[in-house]
Amino acid sequence: MSSSEDRKANQVSALPDPKKLYDRSYTSICRFFLRRGFTLEQARDLTQETFLEAMRARQQYRGEASATGWILGIARNVYRKHLRYRNRKKRTAELVPLETWLEHEGLGDSSVGSELPLERSLASERAKLFKHAMSTLSTSQRDCLLLRVDQDLSYREIANVLGISIEAVKARLFQAKKGLRKRLSEHFIDDLY
Repeated sequence: MSSSEDRKANQVSALPDPKKLYDRSYTSICRFFLRRGFTLEQARDLTQETFLEAMRARQQYRGEASATGWILGIARNVYRKHLRYRNRKKRTAELVPLETWLEHEGLGDSSVGSELPLERSLASERAKLFKHAMSTLSTSQRDCLLLRVDQDLSYREIANVLGISIEAVKARLFQAKKGLRKRLSEHFIDDLY
């Protein structure tokens, strides 16, 4: 066996067993997609696609990042691929009445008769405000923030996943927090300080 074959064997063996990787990372990957506005079903499908891509690309794992960080990088690529597909599909899509779309998305009149309509309405409004504020951030700021807060990755792991320096991660997180504070301070004054 040549030294390059030895290195490849060691790199693949550095990845955890596929079942262990799946068990350890499934929730994080699914949450990654949920935080980007996908339904639970869509998030599960994209998570499955991420693991399929990971198994196809396992020979490319270099061990520079944790296995979780590596698979989050793959999830990010799956997310981008899905957005490109969705944008192409939108350009050729037919118009659908709003009521039909709301029912399809599970957002129809199911809230009528709920036990706590005011609390549900307030929570929904806060979620909309936060989602809007997040959408005003640059993609790079949003990615850094979600990987830090949602995935609890270190600055180094975020840098490895995104292929940027640790200093760039720090700067993007600072700018993201500053932007959110500016846009949400009047709505969440007690929560931000």
